[in-house]
Amino acid sequence: MKKILIVNDLIVGGGVEVILYQLATYLSKQNYEVTIATFRGDKKEFYTRFSKNIKYVLLELPIKKNRTHSIFWDAEKVRCKLYYYCTKLRLSHKYDICIALKEGYCMKYVEKLRTKQKYAWIHTDYTYAYWTQWVYGNNANELVSMKKFDKVICVSQAVADSVKKVIGDPGNLTVCYNPINFKEILYKEIPDGADTIIAMGNHEYYFENLSKKQYEYRFLKEIGRNTLYYDKWIKGYHFIALAPEHQESAMISENQITWLKEKLKESKDSRPIFVFLHQPFKDTVFGSENGSDIENNDELYDILKSYPQIIFFSGHSHYDLESEKTFFKREFNMINTSSIYYVMNYEDTNEPIYKTQGLVAEIYKSKVVIRRREFITKEWIGEPYIIKYKNDTYKSVR
Repeated sequence: MKKILIVNDLIVGGGVEVILYQLATYLSKQNYEVTIATFRGDKKEFYTRFSKNIKYVLLELPIKKNRTHSIFWDAEKVRCKLYYYCTKLRLSHKYDICIALKEGYCMKYVEKLRTKQKYAWIHTDYTYAYWTQWVYGNNANELVSMKKFDKVICVSQAVADSVKKVIGDPGNLTVCYNPINFKEILYKEIPDGADTIIAMGNHEYYFENLSKKQYEYRFLKEIGRNTLYYDKWIKGYHFIALAPEHQESAMISENQITWLKEKLKESKDSRPIFVFLHQPFKDTVFGSENGSDIENNDELYDILKSYPQIIFFSGHSHYDLESEKTFFKREFNMINTSSIYYVMNYEDTNEPIYKTQGLVAEIYKSKVVIRRREFITKEWIGEPYIIKYKNDTYKSVR
C-alpha cells in the first residue's frame, strides 16, 4: 500500500481545505495510506471532520507564553523547535508521495522532505498577490524550490502564466482547474433562511486575463445578482453593499453615488445603517494609514457623514483584528474586517499562517455589539465594541 503525505497550514478554512478533505477522502478509499500534516490544529479538531482511516500529524507546537520567567520562555521555545525538527526528520523517507497543498510555507516544508515523489499546488495569481516572497526571501529561491517537485499544479492558466512572469519557469508547471464550487463553500454552513450580502472587492478582478466587464459579469453570475451595488432591508434594518467599480482601488461612479443618496434617504429613524465597501477611508481603521484606496474618498465620505447611524465595514488591507484601530469613529462608526485567508500586521507583512479572522455583530433595539473572532482557535479577540443609539444620538463604548 502506497503512503501519501498531504501538507497544509490548516485543518478547516476555505476552499483549499475543502479540496484537502475531498482529496484525502478519495485517496483513502483507493487503498492509499493517507496522512495529513498541518501547522495548526489538533487531533480532536481533525477527527471531528476526517475519517479515522486518515492519519494526522501536527507539524508545529503552539508556544505557551510565560513572560514572567524568561528562563521558562526560552525553554518553551527550545521545546517547540525540537518538536518541529524531530517531526520533520520522522516524516522524511516515510512516504512514497508528498503533496504541498498550498504555495509558500507548505511548499517550502515539503521541499526539504525526502520522498520518492513530490507535488505542489499554487492557488494564487503571483502578478497581483505575490505574498510568498516573504517565505522565500526572493523569487530566485522560490524558483529553486519549485524545481525540486515532480509537478507544480496551478489552479488556472492565468496562475501558471503569473508564476512564469514573476519568478520564472521551473519547467514542471501543469494546470488543473480548481474543482471546488464557490457556492458549495459559501452555503454549506449558512443556516436555513439566513440572508447573505456579498460585496465585490479588488480580487474579483483577478485571474484569467478578462476585461473589466467580464470580471464583473463573472461576479454577478456567481452571487446571482443583476447589479454590483445593491441594498436589502432585513427585519427593519438597512444593509447597503457598495461596489468599487475599479480594478484595484475603488472609484465610485456618479450613478452609484446618486443611487446611494436616494437609498440613504429611505432610513427614517435612528436604527443603524450597515454599509459595506471593500476599501476603507484613508487614515481611519487599521491598514488605511498610507493613503486612500478610494479614488473619490472625500466625495463618498461627505455623503456618509450626514448619517451618524452608519456602521461602515471595510476590508482590503487584511490587517490584524488585534489592533485597537480595528474600530474608528468620527461622524460615523467604521470597522476593519481583516481576512479569513492571510492576515497582515504593522510591518505590512504576513502574520502566522494559521490566523483567520472576522467579525460577529449582534443587533439589539438600543445597541450593536461587534465582537472580533479568531475562527481557527474559536476564541474572541479582546473586548467587544458596543455602539449605543437612541433618538439619533450615538455613543461608542468598550
